[in-house]
Amino acid sequence: MSCAPSIKIGKLAKQIGTLNKQLGGAEAKLKKLQASRKPILASLREQAKGLEVQLKQQYKTGKLPRLQLLLTQRDPEQVSRMLQYYDRINQTLADKLQHFRDDLVKLDQAEEAIRSTQQTVFDRRDALQKVLLSLRPVAASGNRYWPGWKKISRPAAKS
Repeated sequence: MSCAPSIKIGKLAKQIGTLNKQLGGAEAKLKKLQASRKPILASLREQAKGLEVQLKQQYKTGKLPRLQLLLTQRDPEQVSRMLQYYDRINQTLADKLQHFRDDLVKLDQAEEAIRSTQQTVFDRRDALQKVLLSLRPVAASGNRYWPGWKKISRPAAKS
């Protein structure tokens, strides 16, 4: 008998090992990305609650608090202090909204990285499955050139 089947089996075994390593790395990266998404989501939830409270409070004060303040107050210094107070509140709200937007961008980037890594995992599993299927005819023939063929199992399907 020739050694051609054993060479093919050797190449396929090497491919399987490489694909298994790549699959393991991709799955580890996926877990890491999914873990990094959790604190971003928690932060967004907390920020949303705070923004909701602040926006409700501003709505309750009315649409024109500055104009009302100018029309109802007689003391210019008190008016000036109140206007600075409103400016700080508005700046704080603007900062919170910008931080919220930034976290939304981070979440979007994390989601995109997760989708990309999931696709990599699926691609690696498909490639591994093809290599395993190409080994079936050799394994079915009971080829004696590669006794370890029985140890190869199909990759487990993950959800």
